[in-house]
Amino acid sequence: MNSMQEIIAAADGSALGNPGPAGWAWYIDNDHWASGGCTHGTNNMGELKAVLDLFEATASRPEAKLRVYCDSQYVINSLTKWMPGWKKKGWKKSDGKPVLNRELLEALDQALTGRDYEFIWVKGHAGHELNEKADSLANGAARAYQEGREPAHGPGFGASAEPATAAKPVEAPAVDVPAVEAPIVNAPTAEPALSDIALSDSAPSESSANAHLPVQEFTAAEIENAQRGMESLRLSGLLRPASAMNAPDLEAVRARKEQLALAAERAAERDAKALAHQQETAQQASNGAQMEEEDDLTGLEEFAGLDPNDVDPAELLGETEEHAENQAAEPAIEPAAIPAQTVESAQPVAHTHPSAPAPADPAPAALALNPEEAATTEQLLESRGSVMEAAQLESMLHERLVWVTATGKSVSRSSVLQYRERAFTQQGAPLKQGVQVLDTSSVLVMAAVATARGRVSRSSIWHYDAERGLWRLRFRQETPAS
Repeated sequence: MNSMQEIIAAADGSALGNPGPAGWAWYIDNDHWASGGCTHGTNNMGELKAVLDLFEATASRPEAKLRVYCDSQYVINSLTKWMPGWKKKGWKKSDGKPVLNRELLEALDQALTGRDYEFIWVKGHAGHELNEKADSLANGAARAYQEGREPAHGPGFGASAEPATAAKPVEAPAVDVPAVEAPIVNAPTAEPALSDIALSDSAPSESSANAHLPVQEFTAAEIENAQRGMESLRLSGLLRPASAMNAPDLEAVRARKEQLALAAERAAERDAKALAHQQETAQQASNGAQMEEEDDLTGLEEFAGLDPNDVDPAELLGETEEHAENQAAEPAIEPAAIPAQTVESAQPVAHTHPSAPAPADPAPAALALNPEEAATTEQLLESRGSVMEAAQLESMLHERLVWVTATGKSVSRSSVLQYRERAFTQQGAPLKQGVQVLDTSSVLVMAAVATARGRVSRSSIWHYDAERGLWRLRFRQETPAS
């Protein structure tokens, strides 16, 4: 046999439970195969062990190229791509972690040295004859270890088929027909000429008369040997099974992978640029939205968890010391002109009747301030806020509204408008309500109310918008009732 001859085999592994009882096997033909396993292992360990045992078993034929079919890309990539890098890094992966199955990989590294070999990936359980046989043997070995028995180890590579017991010969023809041996190492042969193949049913010549004897003229042993030889040729690849004929050309696959990798790289660059542009646009939009809502969110954290009775109204309304000084510079209003009015009732406060007598000597600024209207407006907001028209609701909420929920979370005006059904959940009339004038344009409405999430104490500051002639909610804080 010359150096162009090949050994064609399949190797496979199996683990029941992965990890669990494990098996491995390689298969060339019915006379040359092996299997084994262990009580605990993984699929990858079985795959590697099958290849290692195949290389060790065929080490006596280093001149023959070993063509191995595997359905494990892990095995193929480990032995053909990753192992050189692992060795340089001291058998560590790119992330610095130790390489798994190092002992098997080191043994394979030695077994592959000096050998002519080729690994071919095939899809598992897809009808490839050699792969299906190796898979069946590996699975059988794993089940044997699972059941506590010794698996079938096989004849290995050096054993030959046991001679078949010859049946009582019939009267043999003049020329003996040689039995077909099962080849395990096959050299490529030239395609036979058409003249060498019988294409018709014409009468055979005298020299070839004995080459077309009926099957009944062969002994049982001769028939069995012939069938075994045909099976070996088919399994070895010379009789090209459909699965082998459909195997892709390795060079074409490699070129295609390079093209796909280049295309993927270009697509990734385009995607990265598009993503960067999208993020930049989104950031600009976010900055714009943040600037618009910045006023709504300013200082919200300061109010979370405070007692409504301890809140400084001037702070809530954004009135600074400078504003207070400006107010002080204006003509002061006598305290008697705006008496502190406190109303407590179990029902909403009604509007003051137009015919009601006005307070004696009222200050001009006090004529537009009616705290009872603020209380009535609050009741309208609570009873209709979740269903009223958006324009009406927006008119009742101040642009700088600050709202602190009973859970201590600060929400903006836009959130109140968007989630109105969750914001306005009061059930019925207030259990208790009080109204107190804070200054010439603000009123504090305090109430104990029942909501869908339980009873709360609520403090609301309503600001009178003189230009619009209506009351608008400026601040609200709710705390769970004790």
